[in-house]
Amino acid sequence: MHLVFVVAALVSVALPGFMAYAASGTTSGGSLDVEIEFDESYMIIEFINPATGSLQEHVDYAVSVTNGDQNLFGPIPLTHTTPGRVNIPVTLAYGTNDITIDVSGILFIPINEETLVLQVDVGTTTIPDWVKTNVDWWVQGHLDDDTFLNAIQYLINSAIIPVDNTSDKASDDPVPPWVKDTAGWWVEGLVSDDEFLNALGYLVDQGILSVGAETMDMAIVGGVDLSHASPILGDVDAPVTVIEFGDYQCPNCKHWFTESRPSLESDYIDTGLASVYFVDFVFIGEDSNRAAAASYCAQEQGMYWEYHDVLYENQDGANSGWASSENLAQFAANIGLDAKMYESCMAVDHQERVSFNTMQAAQNGISRTPSFIIVGPNGVEQLSGNQPYAVLDNILKDILN
Repeated sequence: MHLVFVVAALVSVALPGFMAYAASGTTSGGSLDVEIEFDESYMIIEFINPATGSLQEHVDYAVSVTNGDQNLFGPIPLTHTTPGRVNIPVTLAYGTNDITIDVSGILFIPINEETLVLQVDVGTTTIPDWVKTNVDWWVQGHLDDDTFLNAIQYLINSAIIPVDNTSDKASDDPVPPWVKDTAGWWVEGLVSDDEFLNALGYLVDQGILSVGAETMDMAIVGGVDLSHASPILGDVDAPVTVIEFGDYQCPNCKHWFTESRPSLESDYIDTGLASVYFVDFVFIGEDSNRAAAASYCAQEQGMYWEYHDVLYENQDGANSGWASSENLAQFAANIGLDAKMYESCMAVDHQERVSFNTMQAAQNGISRTPSFIIVGPNGVEQLSGNQPYAVLDNILKDILN
């Protein structure tokens, strides 16, 4: 009897610029695990012995790849692989691709045919469900247009929403009614993700959403990848960039925030001479992770720096509970963040971004907080620890002159 075991492996792929991805499953009789990887022009199949976890040698198999009525590869006659690993020349098409693998023999011994079917969706975009909730609040009038646009802009730049459009335009035009209508229909399931994304792409093209090409690329300044750092504080055209590495539970960071940052702001940021980025260097404890995640959720609503300041103003003993979920939510309410939007954002795991930023510190030789990398027309300097403002001031003067 011909048995079919179906595994739906939904994989989001952007074409062109095809990226590698993978899927796996078990044949219908349980004799083999199968792992497949894809690149631009090949499908790599590995047959795994479930008992040993190693490649299974001497497998008799057949394979075919279809997309709807389109036959992309095979079906081929029964074929033998000695090493248990084969390369199939095939390029997947947009839509649902069905990959059918039949196994009829192992170690030269015939077996009852076992089949695995993997379904791989190419070109199908995936948007987290919580985004739909936030969009619904906007459609229902619970969020104004500016709050909605700030949130969507953050989600696009963070690659949470996959919009490829970029534009150097800047427009104060209102959101066209048809875009809000499309968003409402998307929330109700009446239009596809792609139609909603096309509407967002229109806002980018018109400059209503600010997603420039430079924000879509990895921004490396002074050897630091700032793609997951804070928004910029100050003039984007300032000749000097100050990159601060800190932990919201670090007492020396709070001291620098209280004693030195006001002078940096008045002398260099407000005058257009320097801009600042903050990069999380999280190492003190779980409260540090929560605080960093909360700052990202404030960024989603366009209030990163306001929340950043509140965190340092309310810092207490390390891991004492001052940055509990309840307290962080209260800080958010105190500066006027939308509570439901904040809660939805905090329900998402932000550890990848926290870890990425912490890794930037390690890769640049940062071992304590606060530390700074200062990048200007006359070079790059590094300042370690909470030193007097005069030390930073001298570095800035030297790097400007």
